[in-house]
Amino acid sequence: MRCRSLAFLAVLLMVPSAALAQTNPFDGLNTGGRAYLDPSVYAQQKAQWLARVDAMPENVDVLEGAAEFFMPFDRPLAHDLFQRARDLEPTNPKWVQKLAFFHRLNASSGDAAEARLALSLAERAYAMDPSQSSALTDLPAMAFDAGDMTKARSYAEQPLAEAVTFLRASGDTPGSGVLNSFGPNMSLAKDLLERGEVEAVLNYFESCRLFWKMGGARLDAWSKDVQAGNIPNFGANLRY
Repeated sequence: MRCRSLAFLAVLLMVPSAALAQTNPFDGLNTGGRAYLDPSVYAQQKAQWLARVDAMPENVDVLEGAAEFFMPFDRPLAHDLFQRARDLEPTNPKWVQKLAFFHRLNASSGDAAEARLALSLAERAYAMDPSQSSALTDLPAMAFDAGDMTKARSYAEQPLAEAVTFLRASGDTPGSGVLNSFGPNMSLAKDLLERGEVEAVLNYFESCRLFWKMGGARLDAWSKDVQAGNIPNFGANLRY
């Protein structure tokens, strides 16, 4: 009986390491480093990654980690792994984004077909999750690379339109002790003036008058500067 108990205890002592491997799918794996400089190290780490993928074929974190590792030297394999993750989570825009980035890298050599595919995937990912702020900065350049100047111009204008909307919304405030005394921060107004959004900024000044009674003279001076084609010196109102 004692021997059986000792054997059972031995089995129990082995559980934590197995459980750890399940808890941390990257335990014992490397993520590159010297492997990209030493072919023998790369071959060793490649084998380790492939073994982990075989052991956890439905773990999207492992699939992603392996794909990122293989991206520099085994790009077709990386694509396959990203695609497998997408098949496991078809409604997750993350994998569409990853594939878009993959094809964007391929397009960096001047491959127009890859650039068009990258743009198509990026647009699909954005449609799946329009809250992605990074997409609005990537899409104009991707459309340009794909040779679609109409889309490039349209996507480039979207962040600007959002900024104008935000400026307008920030003016619709009842005010506060600080705002009523010192006035609002004018950093966004300055940025928009530098991009030619004169009317939006002048309207914002008028909205500020409703709560910033003490700033009437300053708003008058700023409005005159803007109407004259200049960017006002907002002074401390760039720091509040």
